[in-house]
Order: sequence, then C-alpha cells, then structure tokens
Amino acid sequence: MEDFAAPCDAALDMFLRWARGNMLADDEIAVLDFAGSSGARLRPTAIASLPRRLPGAVAVDGSSTEFGPVLHSVAQMPATTSEVYLVLLSDGQLRGLPDDTDAADRMRAAHGLAGIRLLVPGADIEVPGGWTAAFPEAEPDRFDGNDANATGLTFARVLASCTGQFLA
Repeated sequence: MEDFAAPCDAALDMFLRWARGNMLADDEIAVLDFAGSSGARLRPTAIASLPRRLPGAVAVDGSSTEFGPVLHSVAQMPATTSEVYLVLLSDGQLRGLPDDTDAADRMRAAHGLAGIRLLVPGADIEVPGGWTAAFPEAEPDRFDGNDANATGLTFARVLASCTGQFLA
C-alpha cells in the first residue's frame, strides 16, 4: 500500500477542502495510519476546524497489517453522539478480521461503529474472501489509487453516502 501513499495524501488534502465546503460544520473526521500498529494522524476534528493540510504520516509498525490496532485507535477516540463510520483504504488483507457476519456485528457494536467501508486503490488488487465473509455489506469500492483526483472523489463519494448526502 506504500505505493499509493503520495496520491492518497494529495487526495486527503483535496478531500479536506471538499469537506469544509460540503459537510456540516459539526461533522467530524479523523484519519488513522495503520499496518501492524495504528496511530491518529488527525484526531476527530469538526469540519469547521479542519486544517488546510493533513499532518504528516504517523510512524506505524509495517511488519504486518492488523485490524485490531485500527479498532483500538477508534476505541480511544472521544465519545460522540454522532454515527461513526470506519472507512479503510486497504487491500483488505488484514489479520484479525472477524470470522463471520455475527462476529462482525458484535465487533461493530463493541466499537460503536455505524458502518464500515473498504476502499481498494486498484482494480487488480485481490481482496481476500475473509473480508466479504465478515463484511458482505461492505463490498470493496475500487478506484485508481495512483490518481489523486480519483482517490479524492472516492473519499468524498463514500463520506457523502455515509452522511446521507449526494455528490452533484
């Protein structure tokens, strides 16, 4: 996934500009970097207070890609009365995924997640069957991860759908 880091960072900056003009001022966005560990690049921040540019990447253990640290980071965020969606930019090859939909439902409930989405930055990236076994409602959203504009548009489209908005 390192190959997609630069276009992703450019897309996140574009997405922050879009969010400031299109989402509600009190909606919040957080950005996590993850692999074998996870860290918040941007703690939950109201749209009205978003920075112009995303802070630099957080150093994470890159020896494997684990689902648990992402969930732990989500659990460490301040409590909110808003719906929380976990949107992953990943190939879905995560260790520690729930075994089935029942386990996934319990995981979502335990972490206060209204939903989960998977953004896959390439048509030829193979998403393992374990992802769809756990999250059949979260079919991968595929896009050209080398194109910052396509990546930013995907972020905006997915976040808009999570918040009940539409892109014009």
